[in-house]
Amino acid sequence: MLLAAFFYATGEVLSFFILQNFNAMVCMLYISVLCTITLLVVKPSSIRKLSFYSKPKFGCTILLITAFDTLATLFVFLAYQAGRNALQIGPLMASQTIVTVLLAYIFLHETDYLPQKILGTITVVLGSILLVS
Repeated sequence: MLLAAFFYATGEVLSFFILQNFNAMVCMLYISVLCTITLLVVKPSSIRKLSFYSKPKFGCTILLITAFDTLATLFVFLAYQAGRNALQIGPLMASQTIVTVLLAYIFLHETDYLPQKILGTITVVLGSILLVS
């Protein structure tokens, strides 16, 4: 999990660096194409699983998730271009933890470790406030 966090944070910082002189939409296109190519090179057998997405129930869900993820990434990229301050924008992105905890509770009825999740959410908010102020 820590390795994933490291790669995610490194990607965010590199995105900020690239977006200083690059269009956000074009950058998203390159990232999407390069991720797809990388996936096919690293795990070519994954192409056989595409039939999963041809089922209407799963295909529509994946399209919805993809649309939300694309919009979220585009908004972050545009925030980087407008604000030019990765140190503030990055921690504010941690506020998605609050939304994730709330939505998981409401829609998925996840109540396991709820006090710890609420405490973690409060910690994220306080940390973001300290970094921004």
